[in-house]
Amino acid sequence: MLAMQTLSSLHINTDAHDETPPEVGVAFRISAADLDPDAVTKALQLSPDHIHRVGDYPNGDAKYAPYKHAMWLLNSNLSREESLEAHLKHLFALLEPKQAQIALLAKNATIDFSCDLHFVSGFSLAPEIVNRLACLHVGLSVTVW
Repeated sequence: MLAMQTLSSLHINTDAHDETPPEVGVAFRISAADLDPDAVTKALQLSPDHIHRVGDYPNGDAKYAPYKHAMWLLNSNLSREESLEAHLKHLFALLEPKQAQIALLAKNATIDFSCDLHFVSGFSLAPEIVNRLACLHVGLSVTVW
């Protein structure tokens, strides 16, 4: 049987028999084969937490295949115990003022919020959060562990 844990207007389902609290991580990602991460940094006036270019190796290790797409990534950097909604709202506060720049970048790149949810079996988003995602014209990628 699943118990519903309410976190503001976000609902994350957890197993009632599991005492492990949910963990959440969220990052804003921009990727494309011809992406210039330095140009993204300049356009958004935000410092990324991670960048890589086409041909770079994951972790700088040539035993892995090189990246075929460049990426610019900004983590929410909130505690993993915070709700998905809190992570998204934190990033919205940074990114919504950059909506015009994001729209320009989106013409040639894939842009999304990458969400990792650990120790949960599902979730739902409030209409306000869905609307804010739509206004930024970016996707939402969710991995539930």
